[in-house]
Amino acid sequence: MRALLWVSIAAAGSVVAYLVVGYLVAARLSAPVRHPPERTPADVGLDYREVVLRSSDGLSLHAWWVGREGTSRAAVLVHGWGGDRSDLHVVQTALVYHRAGFNVLMLDLRAHGESEGDRITVGYREARDVRGALSWLRSRGFDPQDVVLHGWSLGGAAVVQAAPRTGVGAVVEEAA
Repeated sequence: MRALLWVSIAAAGSVVAYLVVGYLVAARLSAPVRHPPERTPADVGLDYREVVLRSSDGLSLHAWWVGREGTSRAAVLVHGWGGDRSDLHVVQTALVYHRAGFNVLMLDLRAHGESEGDRITVGYREARDVRGALSWLRSRGFDPQDVVLHGWSLGGAAVVQAAPRTGVGAVVEEAA
């Protein structure tokens, strides 16, 4: 009887320890990642402006808009986990799209960069940020079929989840 009591206590302690460690890991991995921008589109010769838009669930999201006259095409660039719109590959890719005749929207996802949000959800709620970017473009006259969604890592997961039933022209995901 006494041995069964000790086994029960050890099992309960193990379950509690497992749950506490799991919670701490989940809290750490889903915590916001914020740091000042390391570079801007101006670093690769692009004129841009700061814009603020709303996710489909109402969060304030910061982005850079690199406009291009005479084209109805646009690309939405979405960074990966722990990054932001100033990541080197995002800025360099903006230059590639701009040279190819696209307007470019470079988005800080929720809980990243300068955008609102208190948790990272591995693409689940971040898809709402991408839908907010599409809504922002639509309100400026861009047809979804002329829009490319391009995301890396977490951003790739977000664009893949956001794209269905939006009518976007293309989705590019890298390492999602």
